Amino acid sequence: MIDASFHETLPDLRKEQLLNDKYFVKIFESSRGNWEKIYKVKDEYLKDGGEIDGTLAQMIDKLPLKGAIYIDNEENFNPSYLRRAIIFGLRERNLYYLPQSGVYLNVEANINSYPLEKNESYDYLVLGKKTKPEDICKCLTKLLWVGVKDEVFVWKVDQTHF
Repeated sequence: MIDASFHETLPDLRKEQLLNDKYFVKIFESSRGNWEKIYKVKDEYLKDGGEIDGTLAQMIDKLPLKGAIYIDNEENFNPSYLRRAIIFGLRERNLYYLPQSGVYLNVEANINSYPLEKNESYDYLVLGKKTKPEDICKCLTKLLWVGVKDEVFVWKVDQTHF
């Protein structure tokens, strides 16, 4: 699903691919003022459409199924609704975050989520660019991944120095 605001943030290559019926088929377009479109991804795109660097799919692949993952607050992501996609993409992992707007509004899904704890030791931090790891914990971290146009940062926490 793509709305007008998100469409503006896409790289030119992705905008061109959306217009190519070899890769995508538009299955819905709203007639309201702020347009929304839903596309079906065709198998041909998955075979040779190419992946743009820094995608959420790449981030999801970087994070193991085990371990505690801290997710930053929505106001620290640009756009703020990016956090929803991160949470849904990582839903099978152990996620720690504040329950803010939008996480459960669009779909019913089983998400392994836990409330934030003061003394919780996280294995990974998924942060917006406004947040630094030291804002979350007094721990040593290593930058593991940066993506989505430098809006999402994944940090690995060194548990030996927590």
